[in-house]
Amino acid sequence: MNRNSLLLGSLALAALAASADAQVAFANFDNQPEGAYGPVFQENGFTFFDLDQDNGNGAGAPFNLDDFSITLAGQPAFGAPNCLDWGAIGVGGVGTVGRIKRLKISTPWPSEKVQVLFYVLPSLAAGNTITAQALSNGVVVDTDNRTIPTVNTYVPITMVVEGASIDEVRILGSGPNQNGAFFACIDRVRADAQPVGTVFCLGDGSNGPCPCGNEGATGQGCKNTSGQGATMEAFGSTSLSDDELIVTGAGMPSNVTALLFSGPADIGAGVPLGDGLRCVGGSIKRIEVRTTNATGAVTYDDQVLSGAGWVPGTEGKYQVWFRDPGSFCGSGFSTSQGLKIVTTL
Repeated sequence: MNRNSLLLGSLALAALAASADAQVAFANFDNQPEGAYGPVFQENGFTFFDLDQDNGNGAGAPFNLDDFSITLAGQPAFGAPNCLDWGAIGVGGVGTVGRIKRLKISTPWPSEKVQVLFYVLPSLAAGNTITAQALSNGVVVDTDNRTIPTVNTYVPITMVVEGASIDEVRILGSGPNQNGAFFACIDRVRADAQPVGTVFCLGDGSNGPCPCGNEGATGQGCKNTSGQGATMEAFGSTSLSDDELIVTGAGMPSNVTALLFSGPADIGAGVPLGDGLRCVGGSIKRIEVRTTNATGAVTYDDQVLSGAGWVPGTEGKYQVWFRDPGSFCGSGFSTSQGLKIVTTL
């Protein structure tokens, strides 16, 4: 899909607003010091590659982090202080932008949407086009084109690309001025990944009662002393060769032990297990033990697929067991709902 409108002000901010049902990663460059970083820069799982270090004119300018808090003060959606740029490093909050023509960004996980917020200085490249290409395994799945306007100040331009399993975004400059290059800094990047897998064996009463009438809300496990039922989701690639799947749990008590386990069998509506339901049967594998954080959430990312011993094409069943010292039913532990994930090659 091609989009030719410029997103300014609140539109740029809205484009980066959080989605309730997606796993989200940001790079905003604000927690690292100013300085020159060379042709490759990494932050929060994103990797930025300068594909054209002469930037269209033979003058090399690798990545810098620069404080733009004065230069971009008052600009819509600007997240002070730092931008990623290609110019000489400014002093005291005054940023400077350099030429850029080709840039590649790899994402932390296969994503369904990637957004890149630039602040562009149009004065030398008005009329040029910035193109964002989304790639999945080397194939372009979406393109966004923006024309640089003729104005006298920095403008925010948000590039948005969408598609299945985006793992790379390429930014390309073209047009009649500056050999197609443009002048800009990147204020932030966002990658959204939708959950994968199928939820089953709910503790909300739709599959039968919980052990002591402690049904959770719709879509949850049986209610625990956090006041809600525990849930789990998976994000990223289901590829066994990548083995980078991320599983998250939520709705548990804070600072308790939580075990992610798996098995090959689906126990239908589940059978009572502590204050929850056991949804997973067969030969059980303990995948990873973590401690929930202050909000009762936990993340598992250590060989979630290979640790279960799956082969490609297997539909694995997963569940989280956790301690619940308050305990609705007196057992001292409970479970989340179940999650089915088909492992791919």
